Amino acid sequence: MENNDHLIVLGTHSNLELLQGLVDYLQAQNISASIQPDANGWRVQVSRKTAERAHQCWMVFLEEPLHQRYRQASWASNKSLDFSLLGLMSSSFNSRMFQDTGWVTWAVMVICSLVFGVSALGLAADVFGYMKFFEALSVNQLKEFWRWLTPSFLHFSGLHLMLNMAWWWYLGGRLERKLGPIRLFEILIGTSVVACLVQFYWMDSYFGGLSGVVFGLVGYYFIGGYCFKNNLLRIEPLFLVMMCLSLLLGFSGLMNVPVANGAHLGGLLAGMLLALLNLRRDKRARLAAY
Repeated sequence: MENNDHLIVLGTHSNLELLQGLVDYLQAQNISASIQPDANGWRVQVSRKTAERAHQCWMVFLEEPLHQRYRQASWASNKSLDFSLLGLMSSSFNSRMFQDTGWVTWAVMVICSLVFGVSALGLAADVFGYMKFFEALSVNQLKEFWRWLTPSFLHFSGLHLMLNMAWWWYLGGRLERKLGPIRLFEILIGTSVVACLVQFYWMDSYFGGLSGVVFGLVGYYFIGGYCFKNNLLRIEPLFLVMMCLSLLLGFSGLMNVPVANGAHLGGLLAGMLLALLNLRRDKRARLAAY
């Protein structure tokens, strides 16, 4: 089916993340491709000039959409950004980064970076298989308890990693410095579990990233700073507006990248609930002290 004079629709699929892997693989084969919203989910568009080669790749993709070649292509597509985060460690910015954070913030950043680095060495399929969320919430699979948390440490490109690390450092580090590492650790666990669970029911188990936890922190700051009037948790209104717009943009379908909308929404709501519970408990404790 034709899209315009230069592009044709290669096919449609309901799983945006799997399609992104295919597009990265096609581009690695010098086949220009893009993803656009479609009534049936998402469509892949390619140039007429490469349509025949692209069609052959599409048929192979339909037979084995979970093949490791697609995920490895996604990692490799951002190779120049793979270890850009390490550049922050060698600048004068280094001292401020340590001063503005704590050990929980840094532990998460190190884990995410190590996981990404190992995956970039050609082990993406193995790492994803070990760390992804449950295929089904059965008794046997629930024994692998780490899967409630580990999807948050998975990132599929250098840009994906850097953006999440930047927000985590800013929001998580600030909260840890003011409220302590235990509080941040509680938020990390709580928002990660809820974000993963919501995304699983929203779509499937093929997702990853710390953005659900980041949105959880946004929800925590909003409730704490603007509902409980806690000055320690007050952040710039413009930042909250920007994050809300980012959430809405993800749901709009206009972004030409895979977006774990369920994880974002679940993390946000979990962060808000945790803030209500924690700050009410803190308020009662202060009143009891008098």
